[in-house]
Amino acid sequence: MITLESSFDDAGAISLLTNEGTSEKITVTNTQGTNAAAIGLIATAGGVDVNAGTTLTVDSATTTDFRVGTAAVIAAGTTMYVSGAGGAKFGDDVATW
Repeated sequence: MITLESSFDDAGAISLLTNEGTSEKITVTNTQGTNAAAIGLIATAGGVDVNAGTTLTVDSATTTDFRVGTAAVIAAGTTMYVSGAGGAKFGDDVATW
């Protein structure tokens, strides 16, 4: 087991950074874990912030599940696309096509 731990009370306590060119990539791979949380991000007291310069893609072989405790805001700068094989459910509303 490998543990990376910081006891430094600072906003940048742990940082992974590349800075050598446009082909840079950081990859985290779990090759054999089959648990639903095979790779997990946990923020016990704060949030998780994901920012992408171009595209944010979430792919799942089976189910993609987003759970929100109180309210969810999805804002698209221009157009938002939602599609499903047989339709899409939005709370009590159902859209089919």
